[in-house]
Amino acid sequence: MIQSLKEFSKVKIFGIDSEVLNRVCATVEKTELGKHTYRECFYRMFEEIQKRYMEEGKSPRTLADIESCNRLYVLADDLPYETIADDYIEDITPAMVKKFKKNIEKFNYLIETNAKKPKEGLSHSRLNSVFSWIDKVFNYAYDNGLIEHKSFLDDINLTKYGGVKNNKHVKRNFLSLTEFQIFNETFDRLASSYFHHGIEKIEKRLYGTEFDFEAVCKFRSLLYKSFYNMAFYTGLRKNELRGLKWKDLIQNTNGFHSIKVEKQFNDKCNRLIGKVSHVRDPKSYNAFRVVCLHKDCYEVLDRLRKFLLAYRKYNDEEFIFMDFFVKNPKPIPETNLDRCFKRVIKESKIIENSVGFNGSNRNVTIHGFRHAACTFYMECGMEKEMVAKILGHSDTHLIDTCYREFVQVSDLESEKLETCMQFFK
Repeated sequence: MIQSLKEFSKVKIFGIDSEVLNRVCATVEKTELGKHTYRECFYRMFEEIQKRYMEEGKSPRTLADIESCNRLYVLADDLPYETIADDYIEDITPAMVKKFKKNIEKFNYLIETNAKKPKEGLSHSRLNSVFSWIDKVFNYAYDNGLIEHKSFLDDINLTKYGGVKNNKHVKRNFLSLTEFQIFNETFDRLASSYFHHGIEKIEKRLYGTEFDFEAVCKFRSLLYKSFYNMAFYTGLRKNELRGLKWKDLIQNTNGFHSIKVEKQFNDKCNRLIGKVSHVRDPKSYNAFRVVCLHKDCYEVLDRLRKFLLAYRKYNDEEFIFMDFFVKNPKPIPETNLDRCFKRVIKESKIIENSVGFNGSNRNVTIHGFRHAACTFYMECGMEKEMVAKILGHSDTHLIDTCYREFVQVSDLESEKLETCMQFFK
């Protein structure tokens, strides 16, 4: 535990250098005996959370969210509104916190999260995050005896203030089976030209003149197509897919193939826990699971495996979605996956040719493949309890509240995955 802000100022944290922290320490040294500023409480809370995350190997994305929410809207020096950062937390009243939160909303006007072009301002979800982490600092102060009355925490709660919440019920922000087939056809048509772009200039510089240009383009086409098909047919999260290894692939006696989900790969925000990348446990206990692979999904994955065998790159202990032909080989970066996905969606004109559900625009993402898998299996006749198990949910609540209205069950298709259903029983 860091005992003082002087000691804390020796480390550089979330983009704030030691010079800024020294100014903070100088301010704190002048505070009244026994009192603590909001800024001081935040630093100490953050240090404790960071230490715990480093010890437990948790995802640092939450750390990044904490620091950005406070750095940008509470601790910055050039805010257009009066901040509570240097007020004594013992003297802050609920009215002061409410006024402060309303000023955050006022000077960072809300935007629609489904806007086609990014705009300045805050989305409803981002506003909720900012308010939530402000509340957690006061929770930390209460737990450490700096705030006497617990009712204070209820009085400052404005996390639902402002904006209109986007509801999963409203939009079908994922692809149907027919749309995914169009997606695959468009990907096949674009893959060659898409992966040719930039490879010759970058990879030849890394690997020399003997570099097999065509082989790398073919490899990446297979790699990305396998990833998108696995995402659609299994409903695995992006980092769960990136954490899969070839040894996790299981050949079952009934002729079906399945995959074990035991780890997920993470390489975002790892500076906050002192790592370049790391492999950690899935999101929850229920996320440890075995998922049966649809035959179309396995066929694409098998083509990737055979390619790796032919080029002597196959290894049971290696990640399935490892991109070997980069300076630092690692599972496909999320930014590359998103960029390719958006390009294919745009060229396929799936969004343009679809009718907006309930009069709202669709915002299809890779994570939407998870929702697509849910509706796909339900439309094939699988019971919702089995679908929840595939997705790694603890119960069927999300299926009942978010996806049921999109499902169109056909009696003719109810026996398509009967063998698959038996596997999960």
